[in-house]
Amino acid sequence: MHSPWVAARAKATAERAGASASEQESLAYVFRSTLGRDPDRLESEWALEVLREEGLPALVLHLFSSIDFRYAP
Repeated sequence: MHSPWVAARAKATAERAGASASEQESLAYVFRSTLGRDPDRLESEWALEVLREEGLPALVLHLFSSIDFRYAP
């Protein structure tokens, strides 16, 4: 998950999400584009914390590494 190719995909996804008007819209975009669903309340809280502390590309990498991403329908 830490290959340059995966990092580039995470950055590209984050850039598309960053075009949204708010943090909540950005979070919704990355969840929908990576997991195919909206985040639940706990996921939203966690994701907002990651977004603010590590940035949007890091959040996307976390989602790429999740079990939900690897087994998304």
